[in-house]
Amino acid sequence: MKRIACVLLVAGTVYGGSRPFDVNALLKIQRISDPQISPDGKQVAFTVQTVEVEQNTKPKQIYVVALNGGVPRKLAGKPRP
Repeated sequence: MKRIACVLLVAGTVYGGSRPFDVNALLKIQRISDPQISPDGKQVAFTVQTVEVEQNTKPKQIYVVALNGGVPRKLAGKPRP
């Protein structure tokens, strides 16, 4: 939950500049959801959904990261633009 709050804070900081926060800015935010703890309790898997307006799609990617931090590793999904 702390990471989701950080993502929202960063999004607010990035878009809090001189440009107004509009629907286009909202569509650029990646959505993180569906966290699942591994059976050994050492990792968490989650999905990241993006919006591709031109293609009218919302592809999802699956990532896994250690619970004690680190760089998320992509497991599946279409490459992000």
